[in-house]
Amino acid sequence: MHSKDKARLIHFMVSLLGGFIGTYSLIHFNYIFASAQTTNIASFLMDLVGRDFPQALVRLGAIIVYVLGLTASVIIPHYTRMNLQRLSLYFSMLAMVALVFIPEWVNPFVTLYPLFFVTAFQWCVFKGAGGYAVSSIFSTNNLKQFSTSLVAYHYEKDKELLHKARIYGSALLFFYTGTLIALLSSFLMGRSGILIGLVPALVSLSLIAIQEREVEVTRVVKTCNGK
Repeated sequence: MHSKDKARLIHFMVSLLGGFIGTYSLIHFNYIFASAQTTNIASFLMDLVGRDFPQALVRLGAIIVYVLGLTASVIIPHYTRMNLQRLSLYFSMLAMVALVFIPEWVNPFVTLYPLFFVTAFQWCVFKGAGGYAVSSIFSTNNLKQFSTSLVAYHYEKDKELLHKARIYGSALLFFYTGTLIALLSSFLMGRSGILIGLVPALVSLSLIAIQEREVEVTRVVKTCNGK
């Protein structure tokens, strides 16, 4: 498999994980979508206006944690040379395991703090596929790009538009495959179904390891040939 194909496959597998985590949070935590903050910020303002300050504080905490996940992707490279893609997946795995041990009586927003952090971090680290800014944690823009590119190709017959539609369409396919897996695992295992998300995370880590090994082999070969 070509290195570019492998990079796309890694992104698509992480998109599957994004769909899984997002759907899991919707199912088990009062339709809270752990991958975004649009609804939470609006609800935070409503809680302030309605003077529900305890709930507003909890929502504010979620916003802060999400922002920390975003900014961590910028801060960490200044202090470590670790592969951020690997780190993102490690964070996700730790968060999924942690959720199993958080009691059900805990406020759902507080329980989801780990997922708020890891989805934000994932969004910044896995920036795209095939040269396009393809999100791995939500799908609205992916749907827009897929549908508009497909229709534009119908009229313009530009193969690049078809390629673009395929990239975004593949991301959508993997994302909603993650949704289906989350539904099935939740039905069979309840809240512990989050552990099924470890599988795509481990597959992604394996693909990254293979990619890194191939890059290192290529570097060594070039060095030897240069001598």
